[in-house]
Amino acid sequence: MKWISTAVVVLLLSSLSVAAQTVTGYCMKYDQRHWLYQKDGQVNVIDMDIEWPMAASNADITPLQTFLAHEAFGLESKNYNDILPSFLQRFGEPVTKKFETIPDDSAFCYVNVKTTLLGYQPGRYISMCAEYDCAPQPRSIQKKENRTAFVTYDIAQGKPLLMKDIINLKKLDQTQRGERIFYMVDDYGMTTIIVVRNACLGQGDMYVSSIDGTCYNFEWSLMQQYATTAARKLMEKKGTANVSPVNYTLDNIFEGKPVYEKTDQPATFLSNGMNIRNYLTQHLRLPEEPSEHSIGNLVKVSVVIDENGQVNDVAVVTPCSPSIDREVVRVVKTMPLWTPATVGGQNVCSRLILPIEFK
Repeated sequence: MKWISTAVVVLLLSSLSVAAQTVTGYCMKYDQRHWLYQKDGQVNVIDMDIEWPMAASNADITPLQTFLAHEAFGLESKNYNDILPSFLQRFGEPVTKKFETIPDDSAFCYVNVKTTLLGYQPGRYISMCAEYDCAPQPRSIQKKENRTAFVTYDIAQGKPLLMKDIINLKKLDQTQRGERIFYMVDDYGMTTIIVVRNACLGQGDMYVSSIDGTCYNFEWSLMQQYATTAARKLMEKKGTANVSPVNYTLDNIFEGKPVYEKTDQPATFLSNGMNIRNYLTQHLRLPEEPSEHSIGNLVKVSVVIDENGQVNDVAVVTPCSPSIDREVVRVVKTMPLWTPATVGGQNVCSRLILPIEFK
């Protein structure tokens, strides 16, 4: 059965923009940026690809957000909007005009920050990867850093689980330097030795990264024998955990401008004669078969349409699966300009929700 989008409805997202909401799945913000910053005459090139959990299974995920902030940004915080200004401050000021002279490329610094959703099971766990790479050139004043961390967040216990909590390290062989190794045999009988650096639960499987940075995705049936009791319980137990509801809110301010709940005229979309339903149907690239680990067949995406008609502040508020959500976000982010909402004859920012059902 091939999935196709059969219903796309655009509604004003008034309640979610300011009022506290509960979420049975997860709410994930997707933020991609490219910046040029300058400090003491040196140029810093910053690329960011962030999937940031705002809520999951009605639970308190503050420890998860704090972990990601520390590993990806080197900061102690949980609020994403507070993290960015503090993080960027270390790289100086944004470049807003052409350089008067050609910058010294030996003083450049290249920074990549990334957080990625790897797995989720409702009421049980959410797994993520945080990456930070700062690569200064010889004359840059920035400090060279490179780190990658996997985490599986136990929703019921409110606890981040690291590799030692996921893999029973005693079941792995050990090198003379104390490194834990895992043997992988391919279909041709060739054996690869993996020096294990990180591990977390995935979408019904397990992610393992090696010390050289390679990431492997193993079926649970293969890794079950190495898993800890805690990992097996999270992966194999039926149903969802009982957690006390925790509300979340979506921002009602975008880049210092109010996001309107009610407008005189709502934002509308029409591109080359195509309405939003036809546009999404034509551009979405989905798997032939839905995953058995998908939460459902409905994705709801929250967006802010700014006063220029651009799509901003994209977040999945009702998920299907990490891969499906990511594809929907990709297409929504690259949509042509909308006709923005108006209040009193003036263009304004407004928040919309796009429910997209697959059958």
